[in-house]
Amino acid sequence: MIKEKNLTNAEKKRIESLDKRIEKIQNKIAINRKEYDAMTKELQKLLEERYPERRSEKIKHS
Repeated sequence: MIKEKNLTNAEKKRIESLDKRIEKIQNKIAINRKEYDAMTKELQKLLEERYPERRSEKIKHS
Protein backbone atom coordinates (compact mmCIF):
# COMPACT_ATOMS: atom_id res chain seq x y z
CA MET A 1 0.00 0.00 0.00
CA ILE A 2 1.19 3.52 -0.73
CA LYS A 3 2.15 5.60 2.27
CA GLU A 4 -0.15 8.59 2.17
CA LYS A 5 2.36 10.86 3.92
CA ASN A 6 4.64 10.96 0.88
CA LEU A 7 1.98 11.75 -1.69
CA THR A 8 1.73 14.91 -3.74
CA ASN A 9 -1.51 16.89 -3.79
CA ALA A 10 -2.33 15.50 -7.23
CA GLU A 11 -1.83 11.94 -6.00
CA LYS A 12 -3.98 12.61 -2.94
CA LYS A 13 -6.76 14.02 -5.13
CA ARG A 14 -6.51 11.01 -7.43
CA ILE A 15 -6.81 8.62 -4.46
CA GLU A 16 -9.78 10.58 -3.10
CA SER A 17 -11.42 10.42 -6.51
CA LEU A 18 -10.85 6.68 -6.71
CA ASP A 19 -12.22 6.20 -3.19
CA LYS A 20 -15.39 8.12 -4.10
CA ARG A 21 -15.87 6.09 -7.28
CA ILE A 22 -15.29 2.83 -5.39
CA GLU A 23 -17.80 3.83 -2.72
CA LYS A 24 -20.38 4.83 -5.34
CA ILE A 25 -20.09 1.46 -7.08
CA GLN A 26 -20.22 -0.44 -3.79
CA ASN A 27 -23.40 1.43 -2.84
CA LYS A 28 -25.00 0.61 -6.20
CA ILE A 29 -24.13 -3.05 -5.76
CA ALA A 30 -25.65 -3.08 -2.26
CA ILE A 31 -28.86 -1.47 -3.53
CA ASN A 32 -29.08 -3.84 -6.48
CA ARG A 33 -28.46 -6.84 -4.23
CA LYS A 34 -31.42 -5.82 -2.06
CA GLU A 35 -33.60 -5.36 -5.14
CA TYR A 36 -32.52 -8.72 -6.56
CA ASP A 37 -33.22 -10.43 -3.25
CA ALA A 38 -36.72 -8.94 -3.17
CA MET A 39 -37.37 -9.94 -6.79
CA THR A 40 -36.09 -13.46 -6.11
CA LYS A 41 -38.46 -13.85 -3.16
CA GLU A 42 -41.38 -12.57 -5.22
CA LEU A 43 -40.48 -14.87 -8.10
CA GLN A 44 -40.26 -17.83 -5.73
CA LYS A 45 -43.73 -17.11 -4.36
CA LEU A 46 -45.17 -16.79 -7.86
CA LEU A 47 -43.52 -20.01 -9.00
CA GLU A 48 -44.84 -21.85 -5.94
CA GLU A 49 -48.32 -20.53 -6.64
CA ARG A 50 -48.12 -21.43 -10.34
CA TYR A 51 -46.50 -24.84 -9.84
CA PRO A 52 -47.65 -26.11 -6.42
CA GLU A 53 -46.62 -29.67 -7.32
CA ARG A 54 -42.97 -28.59 -7.35
CA ARG A 55 -43.27 -27.44 -3.77
CA SER A 56 -44.50 -30.85 -2.64
CA GLU A 57 -41.67 -32.49 -4.62
CA LYS A 58 -39.15 -30.27 -2.84
CA ILE A 59 -40.55 -31.27 0.53
CA LYS A 60 -40.38 -35.00 -0.36
CA HIS A 61 -36.70 -34.71 -1.38
CA SER A 62 -35.70 -32.88 1.79
